[in-house]
Amino acid sequence: MKKTMLWSFGAALLLGAASMTMTGCGDETGASDLESFTIGDRQEKPTNVEVMVIQPAEFVEYIEVPGTVEADIATTVSAEEAGKVVRIPYRKGERVKKGDVIIELDSEVLRKTYEEARAAFESARIRFERQKNLYAQKAIAEQQYLDSKYAFERAEAAMRALKARLDKIAIRSPISGILDNRYVDIGEFVSPGMRVAEVIKIDYVRVVAGVPERYVTDIRMDSPVITRIDILGDRTYPGTITFIGSTIDPQSRTFPVEVRLRNRDGLIKPNMLARLHIVREQFSNGIVVPRDVLIETESGKQVFVADNGRARAKSVDIVASSGNEVLIRGEVTFGDRLIVRGHRELVDGEPIAIRNELKPE
Repeated sequence: MKKTMLWSFGAALLLGAASMTMTGCGDETGASDLESFTIGDRQEKPTNVEVMVIQPAEFVEYIEVPGTVEADIATTVSAEEAGKVVRIPYRKGERVKKGDVIIELDSEVLRKTYEEARAAFESARIRFERQKNLYAQKAIAEQQYLDSKYAFERAEAAMRALKARLDKIAIRSPISGILDNRYVDIGEFVSPGMRVAEVIKIDYVRVVAGVPERYVTDIRMDSPVITRIDILGDRTYPGTITFIGSTIDPQSRTFPVEVRLRNRDGLIKPNMLARLHIVREQFSNGIVVPRDVLIETESGKQVFVADNGRARAKSVDIVASSGNEVLIRGEVTFGDRLIVRGHRELVDGEPIAIRNELKPE
């Protein structure tokens, strides 16, 4: 019984050792083969990419600068005569025409003075007519005639001057536009030179901006401009440069420019924030690509193109840029299949699989 148990235990040990030896040898060979297979498979497995065929394209490089909207004309209206405000025909925000009365004053003293001057004029006129007839008949001396003539002319001048002053009691709009502000109320006394209202004209508006001095040679009168008003979303307003300042601001190192815009619907308001996209240069038949396809390397910028199932690195330079697009030149040409997706981890010569070909816009 004991011999049988000892023999069984020894046999089991021998079988276990043999099994371990065989298993160890089998594992070593299997792991090596698996590793070799995996590495080879990874090296040859293509990377999925998307491509875009490079075609000739138009490209416009813009200078983008912030600006502020101003009314095309903003006129401050001031009183020229003293008096109490007795009538205000228009409310703020209403449209007025050139010559419309926007503030009316009451000046009783001036009105009475004018009436006296008109009466004196009539008296001088009648006397002059009588003296003129007598002089024609040689019934009076020439000096008498001249005295009556000069008295008549003085009376007429005095009356006209007072009439002009009386007319200014009715304060009129100097332009057609919108009564944007009013600085006086009914019953208030105004004096000469005191501002009483502001009238603006916004059928057209001006956008005023400062352009960095490094672009001074790129901006010209009538340079095309696309304007966007921040609050109005994607609306664009075409225009041209209508004014270029002659002096550089010493603080901001910018020079002023203005763009005049048609404000057909009246949505553009003074003091709104705007962005000017001024055309710096235009290119035709260029290679225009998304900025994201460019990869920075130690030797410069590069892109990848698809070439017979492989990714090929091509060195390029940026000629101009605008937003998310760049104009490039270098080792690419029209007809190349530019890799635009899946290119970030590629290496030169790596196998690729094209999963989608984007159509150029």
